[in-house]
Amino acid sequence: MCLDEKWRCKPESGDSGKVDSPRAKDMRLLGIEFAPLKVPMKRRLETAAAFFWIFVPLICPLLAWTTVIYILLYTRFYYVPLLYFGFQYFDKNSPYNGGKPLEPVRDLACWKYLCQYFPLSTFKTAECPPDTNYLFCIYPHGVL
Repeated sequence: MCLDEKWRCKPESGDSGKVDSPRAKDMRLLGIEFAPLKVPMKRRLETAAAFFWIFVPLICPLLAWTTVIYILLYTRFYYVPLLYFGFQYFDKNSPYNGGKPLEPVRDLACWKYLCQYFPLSTFKTAECPPDTNYLFCIYPHGVL
């Protein structure tokens, strides 16, 4: 597989992911076993990044449409969503022409933490021509 060096994620050496805490076994309430309270900040950030990766696509569309409907019906700024919808209509071919890459979004720290939450290593098994596009698919049972 061919991957850019910037996006290669490897677990740091010596980081087994286990938490040494005498209370780790005592974190039960009503038969539910909770994570220990003494967890390194790095692990908490990794978990938060994974949570938001799942939470944001589920909640943001609902929140966005609720906000748009509220602005259209209950404020005097009803023209702002209408202008945005007009922009979306005239800009509908943008994804087919290369889109609009946002480098600041690509460089966010949350991607590093999300990558470390799912430790994955790739190994180059064949030469890949650089002028060809490749698709990497990640499933719970592996990478294709």
